[in-house]
Amino acid sequence: MTQTADLAIVGGGPSALRALAELDILLAARQEAGAQEGGDQEVRGEESAGRATLAGTPPRLPRIVVMELAEPGAGAVWDTQQPEHLILNASSSIVDLSCPQVPLSYDQWAGSSQDSFPPRASVGRYLAWAFARLQASPRWELSVRRAWVDAVSPHAVGYSLRLLPAREPADALDAGHAQPREEVHAREVLLCTGHAPRTVPDHLALSGRHSGLQPHPNPAPGVPAAGSLCAIRGAALTAFDVIADLTLGRGGGFAAAPDGRLNYIPSGAEPAHLQMWSRSGLMMLPKPSGRTPGLAAAVQALTRSLEPGSVPDDAWWQQIRDAAIAAACTAGIELAPAALDAVWAETHHVASGQQTDPAHHHAPAHRHDPAHHHAPADITPACLERWRADLARAQGVVDADPRWWWGRAWAAGYSDVVRSLDRAQRDRESWSRFRARAALLEKWAFGPPARTIERLVALSESGLLTVHHGAPPPSGGESNTHTVDAITPGPGVLRSPALWGPPAAETGQDPAAPAAAMPDPAMPDAAWSALWAGLLADGLATVRPGERGVLTSREGQCAGPNGAPTPGLYALGRPTEDPTVGHDSLQRRLRPEFSLWAAGWSQRFRGRLFSPLLSPPLLRPTKSKDS
Repeated sequence: MTQTADLAIVGGGPSALRALAELDILLAARQEAGAQEGGDQEVRGEESAGRATLAGTPPRLPRIVVMELAEPGAGAVWDTQQPEHLILNASSSIVDLSCPQVPLSYDQWAGSSQDSFPPRASVGRYLAWAFARLQASPRWELSVRRAWVDAVSPHAVGYSLRLLPAREPADALDAGHAQPREEVHAREVLLCTGHAPRTVPDHLALSGRHSGLQPHPNPAPGVPAAGSLCAIRGAALTAFDVIADLTLGRGGGFAAAPDGRLNYIPSGAEPAHLQMWSRSGLMMLPKPSGRTPGLAAAVQALTRSLEPGSVPDDAWWQQIRDAAIAAACTAGIELAPAALDAVWAETHHVASGQQTDPAHHHAPAHRHDPAHHHAPADITPACLERWRADLARAQGVVDADPRWWWGRAWAAGYSDVVRSLDRAQRDRESWSRFRARAALLEKWAFGPPARTIERLVALSESGLLTVHHGAPPPSGGESNTHTVDAITPGPGVLRSPALWGPPAAETGQDPAAPAAAMPDPAMPDAAWSALWAGLLADGLATVRPGERGVLTSREGQCAGPNGAPTPGLYALGRPTEDPTVGHDSLQRRLRPEFSLWAAGWSQRFRGRLFSPLLSPPLLRPTKSKDS
């Protein structure tokens, strides 16, 4: 069966919702303006511009099809059936798809009594509700195909999308030889593919829940059993979720002690020992429980001067460092620039496994920091000390800890950081350094709520949880360890950054021209999905050197290897990370591409209102002779 559409959206999660919400705002405003000006006036104006139509015939509605294997709106990450102990790690106030068709933000939808860090399943239910509202919009005809898109290729109508209905994405990678059963032909395609396929842990299974409602006495095969040893690869948000699955999810609980600390109450269904393994030995910092008056303004007074098109060189980093000093000043803390700079030397030694010189320790807390241990090692005592100090800082008892203030500056100035780096040219040295530092700053700026750290402390104090630096043991072996992978793959479309090519001086290339990735026939094989592998191989999209995501315009239009825009092909959200930075799927206001895409698409659709849906054909973009 072949379906035709004006717009095909690949992926039906939060990014698709944001795009549809922005489009709904524009179309509703245009509809209202048209009603005020008179019904036929616009049609006669279109006729005078040379478009033939019957006088008085209203323009037809856009035909949109969304392809999503999981529940539309929620997608796989925001599954409405996931356990309630998995919480949103950001304030619920950012979840807002308000538009004419969706009258409520999440907070309004959930009610005033809801938690600031609500269950992710609840957020998923809001997203699913918002999608249902948008699907019913009178401003378009929107259908949903519960299918995985295997390939997108140019077609006489624009693009042909090959569908593999009810098939898991990983299976689709292995089934490229199979004949697709369905197709969609669309004038334009919007790629909102989100997280890499099948990279979300099975939280229901880890919780021992076969039905998704109650813990089951016999966990599914391959899941850590009660009394077993479980090693968790990773020490960030996904690892915290897995720990919650294996404790709270299996009937355990937490109770406040008289001194205010939490105690863990075991159920007997959890593993006997949980080991959390960190590659860096550096822990995430909790979010502050309140706001420091004047902190955001002090930081942004400095970060707003970051210029668009910036290179994150020494001068750029000095501005961020000055913002961290300003943040500390709002709390009456005098922070030395040398102490902030020393953090990078210390974390470099952690990543490289080298000895750290004690002379680099500029704060007493550093002597007990897990960063200063060698892999592999049990770093539980150091982590406990760090967590307790960070919990005090989160409650407002701050000191001169450099990582805390780097994190506060990064969080408060993040929108300026994002704006300054958008689609700027990258060089190997500064961009590699930026990515390494940004990975640490995200740990310090965008960590979990304090209660998550409080629970980790309680589990460690009970002896159930230990923290280790290095690589976990493989599953099985003499200790009968069960290892769970809790490292979420990064954004973008490639598993690792594209190769750096030779310097422009060696190739004769104009240094001002857009850089293209070094030719590498194997590069498409490094893509997360067959869909993106095909688009890269066909030259419909490109990834610049050192980056993981595809290059797009400010409207989200994909570019080919020669930098030329690919007609009718757009991408928004996580697939575009690195050329653009900051693709939190629920942070609607951070990225401008969604509203710009909506404005451009609605304008292009209006220009085609009086043309047949399948005409004129879309020309296949041509590769440059050097690509």
